[in-house]
Amino acid sequence: MSHPTDIERGARLAYDIAVERLQDLFPAEGQGRTFWSAIADESAVTLAECRLLRQAQGVARA
Repeated sequence: MSHPTDIERGARLAYDIAVERLQDLFPAEGQGRTFWSAIADESAVTLAECRLLRQAQGVARA
């Protein structure tokens, strides 16, 4: 298995921080929650793209 890229590490870090902030600091709706929700959503998209790229590269190598 290949090592995670810098993009994957950054997206994972951003996702983990955003989820933590949503749970701890902004349990109710508000401007802060919207901001951190957007970061969590975009980070999840980036992680999914990295996963798909890794799968495609694995298929190409086989």
